Amino acid sequence: MKRIITILIICFSGQLVLAQQVPFYSQYFFNPFIYNPSFTGQSGDTRAFLTHRNQWTGIQGAPVTSILTIDGPIQGEKAGLGLNIYSDRTDILVRSGARLAYSYMVNVNEEHKIRFGLGVGVFNNRIDYDRAVVEDNNDPNLFTNSQNRAAVDADFGVSYFWKGLNVGVALPQLLDNEVKYSKIDNDETVVYGLRRHYLISAGYDYEIDDKWGVSPLAMARITPGSPFQFDFGAMASYEKLGWLGLMYRHEYAIGLMGGAKINERLYLGLTYDLIINDLSGYAGTSSEFLVGYVFGKSGADKEKEARMRAEMQQELDSLKGKLKETAEQTEKNTKAIDSLGGEIQKVRSDVDESIEQMKSAPAASQGVATVAPVVTPEATNELSSDYLDNKGEPLPNGFYIVVGSYSEQKWARQAKLRFVNAGFPETDVLYNITNKFYNVFLSFTTNEEEARNNLKNARAEYPDAWLRRIQ
Repeated sequence: MKRIITILIICFSGQLVLAQQVPFYSQYFFNPFIYNPSFTGQSGDTRAFLTHRNQWTGIQGAPVTSILTIDGPIQGEKAGLGLNIYSDRTDILVRSGARLAYSYMVNVNEEHKIRFGLGVGVFNNRIDYDRAVVEDNNDPNLFTNSQNRAAVDADFGVSYFWKGLNVGVALPQLLDNEVKYSKIDNDETVVYGLRRHYLISAGYDYEIDDKWGVSPLAMARITPGSPFQFDFGAMASYEKLGWLGLMYRHEYAIGLMGGAKINERLYLGLTYDLIINDLSGYAGTSSEFLVGYVFGKSGADKEKEARMRAEMQQELDSLKGKLKETAEQTEKNTKAIDSLGGEIQKVRSDVDESIEQMKSAPAASQGVATVAPVVTPEATNELSSDYLDNKGEPLPNGFYIVVGSYSEQKWARQAKLRFVNAGFPETDVLYNITNKFYNVFLSFTTNEEEARNNLKNARAEYPDAWLRRIQ
């Protein structure tokens, strides 16, 4: 029995075990929640992962670790909630426990995000005498002394996200507490000290093209009183259906990693460590198996919905823009119609006035009524104060055959070109200062009879032509 106690004292107090208090995992890149509670629910999916690791299969009593994690988003992905249940066995020492974790995200701005996480749980440390190799199997201490101790533990984490980059800091065994075992056969009291660890991780997801992506990653482990440890490597993925990777673990091993997406919900992963230190000759192999399952909508479904929402939003924005343009054009057209109504009323007044002048004109000889041409004296020397030509100069008084009225000068110029090309080379534009409209006219004269003949000819091709009299 004294031999067992001696082994326990060495294990519980030795520095080599401190580095293994927080188990090694190789596929933390796929499930970072396994180390850092701030990653709880960060993926946006509700996921479950089962990870099983056999380390140093050539050494009897080498570590065997299993952990089940479940996590997902809450509060519209603003926060996350998760649970992990684990068992870690090293020879006759068995540690098991469960921990609840909560994370909360803070948006620094649209691209930069920070998540904080806290995990709280209980664990049980047990000395499994059934696995003990002793000289005296009848020693009563093997059966009468139950060595189980439970305690509360916690861990804390914070992570930063920017585009494809993520950086995390985690503090497992945050409370830094101790577990004391009762004296065995009046020998030494055994104390199992939980040492706070400091884990720093970083990763970057880079898309090479539509199919291929690569993700470099690294992690450093710092434990007071233990050697500094670090990993670094990279993962390559193809259409998010499968991945292959290589990882270097400082002074320990090179890890070969691979996995595949079986369907939209099921994932499988495997890691194999090639030991490169002094243990390589007799430690055997180290391997890790992972199986993951996504509940609810898969990542592909969410990406498809996100694309559809983006396309619908883009189309909605386009329709809003067109609706605004239509409203503005309608307003302009309404003003143009109102102005044209005034123009038509003025034309009617001019026509009525001309008819009255014709009625009052003296009859010609032999009883035949004729209309004497009306000529405005020195009309070309008289300029209007209400109308301008296309150079901004006052227009001469007289008669203008108008075929179009526009609220924008560019439209009037375009119309002018059409009429010039149609065989009316004298077509020009005048500007009405009063109503701020541009009139396109085919001809100008100071002779009213000539103007009416011109109007008759113009209406043969353009029925809406009308006569504007400027005086």
